[in-house]
Amino acid sequence: MTTGGCKLRTKPRIEFVCGEFSTVCRRCLGAAFLIRGMIMSSKYDTLWKWICDYANNDIKLSYDEIEKIAGIPIDHSFLKFKKELIQYDYEVVKISIKDKAVLFRKIK
Repeated sequence: MTTGGCKLRTKPRIEFVCGEFSTVCRRCLGAAFLIRGMIMSSKYDTLWKWICDYANNDIKLSYDEIEKIAGIPIDHSFLKFKKELIQYDYEVVKISIKDKAVLFRKIK
């Protein structure tokens, strides 16, 4: 796989898959990983890519906006999957249950 026009800030990782070494660009593939030669991705990849493409620094999204962008309802698993956002140079700063919103910040 090639990185194309990727603005990769970290080195691609090299994995041993099916007897061959494969280079995986985490920026282009999001939180994708290789299992038996198949690319598997996170259910929040669409959201991570949207944040990376459209956010400048900080962005606050309501739960409804997140669900609309991701195409799936936000659930408790978001707490686990939010760690993947670091690969896109963003982090989850605050999850407000009261406001039903999430604050994302660009890592500098």
